[in-house]
Amino acid sequence: MNHRDLSGHAARATALVALIWNGGAALADSPRFTLEAEVGGAWQQRNDARIDNEPPNTRIDLAELTGDGPYPVGRLTFGWQINEKHGLRVMVAPLEIEETGRLARDEVFRERDFVAGATTRATYRFDSYRLTYLYTLRDDSSWHLR
Repeated sequence: MNHRDLSGHAARATALVALIWNGGAALADSPRFTLEAEVGGAWQQRNDARIDNEPPNTRIDLAELTGDGPYPVGRLTFGWQINEKHGLRVMVAPLEIEETGRLARDEVFRERDFVAGATTRATYRFDSYRLTYLYTLRDDSSWHLR
């Protein structure tokens, strides 16, 4: 992953944290709001790509081209328990891997020829955004069922 991509994700994540932090500052004592930040590493064992999914295009092994990781990843989750029964959760998890490698064999990608041994840049992106509605069915000392 190049520095530009990592700093772009970091800037967006920092802006989101600042927005949530400032917007919820007056409500800090309320247990109805939660903010979770997670960081870690991602590895890839198998990641084949072929666009368009028909000849003459070939299947390119991105893990072979870019390496298997680890790559830095992060996720932010903001929760809001609206009332006793209803809640919302927003999760943001951007993932972008951009690396340069050398192809082991001639490849065709999007009907464009890439020669074996040529330095090739690959970008893999899989951003995940989720909005979840939660309904509490049971909440007592022995069960919390949503």
